[in-house]
Amino acid sequence: MASLENHMQYMIRKQFNGRTRSQNKHHGAKKADYMHVYSNNSLKTHERAIHKFCSWAKENRIKRIRQINYDVIGNYCLYLQSKGYSAWTIKAGITAINHVMVGTGNWSKNDVFTASKWNKGHDAKFQTLIKRKNRGEIWNNRRQSAEQWRKENETLYENNRSLIDTARAFGLRRSELCHTSKDKPSVISNSFFENKGKLYCFVPYGKGGRPRFATCRNDMENEMRQLYQFQKAKYLPQTQNDIKKFQQVFLKKNEKTYRDNNYIYDGHVSGRLRFHIQRQEYARTRLDEEFKTKGRRNNTQRTINGIKGNETAFRAVAKDLGHGRIDVLGNYI
Repeated sequence: MASLENHMQYMIRKQFNGRTRSQNKHHGAKKADYMHVYSNNSLKTHERAIHKFCSWAKENRIKRIRQINYDVIGNYCLYLQSKGYSAWTIKAGITAINHVMVGTGNWSKNDVFTASKWNKGHDAKFQTLIKRKNRGEIWNNRRQSAEQWRKENETLYENNRSLIDTARAFGLRRSELCHTSKDKPSVISNSFFENKGKLYCFVPYGKGGRPRFATCRNDMENEMRQLYQFQKAKYLPQTQNDIKKFQQVFLKKNEKTYRDNNYIYDGHVSGRLRFHIQRQEYARTRLDEEFKTKGRRNNTQRTINGIKGNETAFRAVAKDLGHGRIDVLGNYI
């Protein structure tokens, strides 16, 4: 009989079939998919989460998947909370367990574990599982704009201005700018291109390992020209397959740069730096640019988080952010 960890890891790997989200038309941001794993990064994250859970389960004499229920996972969440993990990190950790429980048929997609469901039956432990203060701090941080953050952290911003402004200009994630892993190289001096008067940053490894060209905001082009040398490009690949081909050529061409670790920014930056709200600012600014360029009523209309506009504009910004799915823009605008 296979061990609990072997069984759970097998189920997770079975769900990884190499298909992308776009190839699974049923997938949508509003309906979590617990039957498929879509990227190598997600697979590795789930595998680590399962290993951590199974180590705890072994100490608590849980040996079979059928022994896993709401109380078991709830107590596991309490254990993680006692170790200092945030509510959001805990939520990410139990996603893998939900995948296994749904994938094995023990639960339906409506039965998946959520902290809110468990809390309803354990009111006395509510504050221990998800502290209201932590949740409030998260929402307050989300409501803070990038401009407000820069004003409140003026010295921190000035000391890291080129880094933060590059994130603002191209909508880049921390991991795409700051080199931390040899398996996921960040941007380098040769990552910047100019095509037909527009500036772009080539990101070799975005979320899920997907490469992309991120468009520079119009209002920050002059500053970016002062920071970086932009290579003239007569043509930029448009389809994901062509961008992946470009990625392979780019990595080979700059192999020595990667080998010598000649990155613009390393991973030793302050944890107080905020990147996601810079991406939010980028998304809103770029969307306004796209609306002005393409017009608001020249094709199919969509409404995302209360903002109505043409679908072409939404898709352009979603592509710049590295998602490619316009429903995800609701998290940014």
